[in-house]
Amino acid sequence: WNAYNDLGLFPSIFGNYLTMYEELCSFCKELGVNLIFKPHPLMEKYINDHKIHAISDKYNVFLSSRKATHHLDVSVEDYLRFSDYLISDISGIAIDFMILGKQVIFIEPDNELYKDDKLSINWDLKREYRAGLIVRTKLELFEKIKVCLFEKDRFIDERQKVIRNVVGLQDGKNSERASKKILTYHDKFINKDNIN
Repeated sequence: WNAYNDLGLFPSIFGNYLTMYEELCSFCKELGVNLIFKPHPLMEKYINDHKIHAISDKYNVFLSSRKATHHLDVSVEDYLRFSDYLISDISGIAIDFMILGKQVIFIEPDNELYKDDKLSINWDLKREYRAGLIVRTKLELFEKIKVCLFEKDRFIDERQKVIRNVVGLQDGKNSERASKKILTYHDKFINKDNIN
């Protein structure tokens, strides 16, 4: 939903996005943490922002942009493999991190639409599936990054519950179940057409 993506890289309460990004890069460098910045493909404003690139170069942050000095030209699966935790908002990629048993820090969106359960907007990640640390301020974000480094098993039960709800059983038979469901739906659809 493009209107959401236009709101910004960080919630407005975090302040100017460039200042916040530099503070995040500096904080991670001080901790000795490698930071990989991979914005959503629809966020071209940030992918092509030369100021973001300059800040990234200053702090040796890896960017997923070909125009960056420290460019990582890898698949999403590779990002999953060599990342210890994810900082995101409502991206569906969080589910992939949970499946791999990795921590997720969720930045609470400042979009009022996300907080309205009555709306039927199809968000990538429903609020109830955020099995991880939820932050609302810059200070909370920095604190929770430290938590992720030292408490890797935190939220393990919550992550498993989300995985069961979203992915289903992990017994190697999901393809079989999905095929049966599709064929059942197909049969009902075909029979419905034949009645009319």
